[in-house]
This record gives sequence, C-alpha cells and structure tokens, in this order.
Amino acid sequence: QDASARGLLDGGQAWVAGAGQRLPVRVEVSDAMRPGVVSLPHGWGHDAPGAQLHLASRRPGANLNALLDDRMVTRFHHDPMVRATDLLLQEHAE
Repeated sequence: QDASARGLLDGGQAWVAGAGQRLPVRVEVSDAMRPGVVSLPHGWGHDAPGAQLHLASRRPGANLNALLDDRMVTRFHHDPMVRATDLLLQEHAE
C-alpha cells in the first residue's frame, strides 16, 4: 500500500531522503514490512565521488549514515539513531 501510494513499483527506483541528503535505491516491495517502514541494507557508499577505496568500491551499497542527523543519538551510548529515523521516500523520476 505504501509503495503504490507513492507510485513505486517492485524493482523500480526511488529516492530515500533524510538530514538534507538523498540516495537512489532499488525498490523491493514486501508484505513482511509494516506500513510506514522502510528497510535499507547498509552499505558504506564507497562508490561516492572522490572515494579512493578500490577494493571496497566493488560492493558499495547505499550509505545510510548519509541520511542520519548527527545530533540524533541514543541517550546512554550516544550511538546514531538508526532504528527509528524519519525518512522521505519518493519516486525516482528518470
């Protein structure tokens, strides 16, 4: 329901945006996800412009850290809030 309401198709492209950044991602629609939830496998973004990590660039993946607000951290350990972060999901118009 969430995907179709946003014009997203399984196997299509979308933008995931947060903290002033956005990443292009491939859409995989699944009934296993709760409404309003996005799951993003974590890569390290080694294919970003200027990255000089030749070995790592072979398996780049989307860098979730780029979408996180540096000020949003857990209370006790000050780890990034990766489990409950507001993101925007949009159709990727080509």
